[in-house]
Parts: sequence; structure tokens; C-alpha cells
Amino acid sequence: MNVWFTSDTHLGHKLIRNARQRPENYEWNEVLPAWKALVRPGDVLYHLGDFTWHGFDWKKWLYELGCKNIHLVIGNHDEPKELVHPYIVSKSELKYIKLGEHNTSVMLCHYPMASWRNSHHGGFHLHGHTHGRVASYGRRLDVGCDAGPRQWAKKEIPVDFIDNHIGSEMGLYSWDLIYDTLKQREVIGV
Repeated sequence: MNVWFTSDTHLGHKLIRNARQRPENYEWNEVLPAWKALVRPGDVLYHLGDFTWHGFDWKKWLYELGCKNIHLVIGNHDEPKELVHPYIVSKSELKYIKLGEHNTSVMLCHYPMASWRNSHHGGFHLHGHTHGRVASYGRRLDVGCDAGPRQWAKKEIPVDFIDNHIGSEMGLYSWDLIYDTLKQREVIGV
């Protein structure tokens, strides 16, 4: 089982799609096939808010994706009462999890925080919302689909380190990439 993170997909939001200079039906023709190639039905997907937009057939999109363990952290564009689907197993505004072989503490929220549970004891914080406009620092990382590894990669982190992680170009980030990035930043003091 793999664990994946993303945020701010805004599926079906025409203004966002145009701002990102993406073609019509980008969500169906590019994002969905790329994610389906990586995400398996038994994997876990954490979406940290701003999932979809009014009028988009997101229910069909999720059925097509096939991941049956989706945890949705509510963003400012999400309507929790409307986001009901058998593959969405939890919805919350804040989520605390432990992951990986090191049982790493991870605080999930749509919005960036200056301090979070276990932030002074090695805990990580993953968020979205800022679309890469607020610098990640220390153990806090923007996992928005338009932020990601290129934005995370301060000049001190080798680009080939990031290039070795597949999926990141389509806004889907594995736990391995996130953990490795944050540990690398910790080592170099970013």
C-alpha cells in the first residue's frame, strides 16, 4: 500500500484551469490517467482541500480513479455536505496521522500553520491553499498540485533528488517523496 498526498486540484474550475494554462478536459485527459497509473485501489490518498468545483462530475472521476481510501481535509472551496462518496472514508478540517516505519507525526490541514502538534518534536505539517506562494520551511510543506517539488527544492536540494520521484509533475506526491524531502531539508537546515 502506498500513501499519496495532494491539494488544490480544483477539478472542473475553469478559471483555475485557465490560470494554469491547461487545456479543456485536462482533469480527464491528463490528470486522471497519470494518477490511475500510480494509485491503486488499496492505496491511501489524502486530499488537503479545494478538491472540486461546482458542475464537475467528481463522483465519476473518483470511480474512474479507483482509490477506495480517500481522506478529505476540507478547504475553503469545499462543501463537506455535498462531498459524499463511497471512496471518501473521512472528512475533517484537521487531521493528525502517523506514517511510515518511523511512525512520523503528521498534521494535515488545508491552511499553513506556524506551529502544530509535535512541531517541536520532529512532527511534519502538510498543507495546501497557498498555491506555492508561501515558502515552505523546516518540517512544513505545501502539497498543493501547483506547488510541489520544484517549489520545495531550494537550491541546496539537488534537482535529481526530486526528479527520481514519479507522479509529482501531476500534483500527486508519495509519502516517500515528502518524507525524504523534509528529512533532506532538516539535514541542510532549510
